[in-house]
Amino acid sequence: MKVLHIIHYGHGGIIKTIYTQGKYNTDKSIKYRVVCFCKIDQETIENFNSIGIKISHLNFHGHRVIVLIRDLMQLINDYKPDIVHTHQFLCGIIIRLYCLFSRSSMRIVTTIHNDYDYFYNSGNILKRIRSIIKRILEVTSYACFKTHVVCVSNKILQRVKNIYRLKDIIVINNGIEIIDDIKRVGRNGDIIIISIGRFDVQKNYKQLIRVLPEIIKNVINIKLILVGNGEQFEYLEEYTQKKRLENFVEFTGWVNDVYARLALADIFVLTSLFEGFPICLLEAANAELPLISSDVSGASDIIKPHYNGFLFQINNDKQLVEKLLQLIRDKNLRTKFGINSKRLIREKFNADGFVNKIEDYYKIII
Repeated sequence: MKVLHIIHYGHGGIIKTIYTQGKYNTDKSIKYRVVCFCKIDQETIENFNSIGIKISHLNFHGHRVIVLIRDLMQLINDYKPDIVHTHQFLCGIIIRLYCLFSRSSMRIVTTIHNDYDYFYNSGNILKRIRSIIKRILEVTSYACFKTHVVCVSNKILQRVKNIYRLKDIIVINNGIEIIDDIKRVGRNGDIIIISIGRFDVQKNYKQLIRVLPEIIKNVINIKLILVGNGEQFEYLEEYTQKKRLENFVEFTGWVNDVYARLALADIFVLTSLFEGFPICLLEAANAELPLISSDVSGASDIIKPHYNGFLFQINNDKQLVEKLLQLIRDKNLRTKFGINSKRLIREKFNADGFVNKIEDYYKIII
């Protein structure tokens, strides 16, 4: 069985999930290939090559849609996959329409990784129009060609059912490789709060910086480490300076080894406005950290309140400060939550279980 993964962007949680699937594939009759619309870095290429998976990109730019479709169709015709597994909006639309017009017999699996903003009628008028158009395109393409839909969390499953009225739809939570040799480092007696992800509106890093002065009023030996990059990087640096927090906030940019940064930390925080099934929470739990997250899709699957962390209402500063101070002031609670985080990852979100579920699903639909 040949499976072709198609993704839009070659970084972030989705590419990590596909890599995990390839690395932990025990059924050698299943062969994987990965193609990305946008450019991917050399390290990602080398990582996939090291597990015997070819990964390539189509160098897509917004004004070259016709060229993208042409190149993608050529790749499919050459590789002749039994299953095309799409991730993200544009990938799914193109493949479903291709199968409709080409009368292809290959199976399509689409994973919905996020509680996307276009699921909602919110924002300004242009954003609402864009959301409506996207939903119409997806509804039409789903109706035209049978698609097997995988959701990464139960919240997303309910959202998608309500919008698209799909029947062939299941939940498969993501999983990660269990790492047991992460040595906690710490830093000069400071309590380190860390967050990892893209610097964009979705991740809502501004909230984490915004509440920091309230934390410092109560506990001065605090450091916030923000790991990642993106369109809001310079804006958030300037916002930090405006708040006079330069001595309390560290911007690392993208890093190759997130566990080296997590080993420095005492608390992991996610402030996102929407998510699907946050890989960063799995990684933080893998590093035996207590977790605090906004109550976005997927977070409640990973965080059990008062067991391994806390949830707070999206964008609620008061609740976030309360949860942070509770953990900052109680080292024993941080330790307890961290141990429970690791236990939960080992029992429910390990890579072997995730890969077995998705590959069993392939065999059912083929």
